[in-house]
Amino acid sequence: IVEHVGYKYTMLVGIGINIPFAIGEIILGVEAYFVRDWKTLQMVAYLPMLGLGALYWIAPESVRWLLAKGKVEEAAKIAKNIAKQNGKEFPEHIFKNLEIKASNETEVTELKATSASVLDIFRSKQMFIRILNMSYQWFSITLCFYGLSFASTSYSRNIFMNFQLSVAIEIPAYIFCLLVIDCWGRRPVLSLCQLISGIACISCAFLQGSNDPTLNLLQVILSLVGKFGASAAFAIVYLYTAE
Repeated sequence: IVEHVGYKYTMLVGIGINIPFAIGEIILGVEAYFVRDWKTLQMVAYLPMLGLGALYWIAPESVRWLLAKGKVEEAAKIAKNIAKQNGKEFPEHIFKNLEIKASNETEVTELKATSASVLDIFRSKQMFIRILNMSYQWFSITLCFYGLSFASTSYSRNIFMNFQLSVAIEIPAYIFCLLVIDCWGRRPVLSLCQLISGIACISCAFLQGSNDPTLNLLQVILSLVGKFGASAAFAIVYLYTAE
């Protein structure tokens, strides 16, 4: 989806696409409340997803991917349709130049000779360090995000309410990212969200096993704060890694 929008809307789409993900989790919680048999729940929740197979015929191919593969004519056809739907003028000169370049066998040969591969990340020290850094970010964020999601049903007796709160808190987290990420920058917001999530989770761990209703409520609140930070960090790390 991000490849179908211009640079101006990359951040908006890249983070905003997570909101339907949270809405889907909320719907799953409602289905689980009314359908208690897990086998039936699996069918109710996931059989409708078979309809997504129709996207193969509905959704257009990525123009950027087509251009990278030298399929200029097919990319131009899709781009013309996009320009028509948006009421914009199609940039004929850009695709004409690309067609000339693609038709030149020397250019194509040079392009193949210099194509990138996964091994390139090991040839550059700076790139390798960045990959290690982002890999650790993904590990820690995923561990925190799904750890809190799975543990949410154990905070009190109402497992359905706990789950709904745990997934609903993701939506304000994504909205928070949309509001501040361009003002503060990717790295500060990611660091802040990781810090908030980490402090909340560590604090929550000290309250495990308590029978005090007040401390149990505090544990739920801390877990939601941690899930807020983890959700925001998850949304940012997708965008930050790609950039």
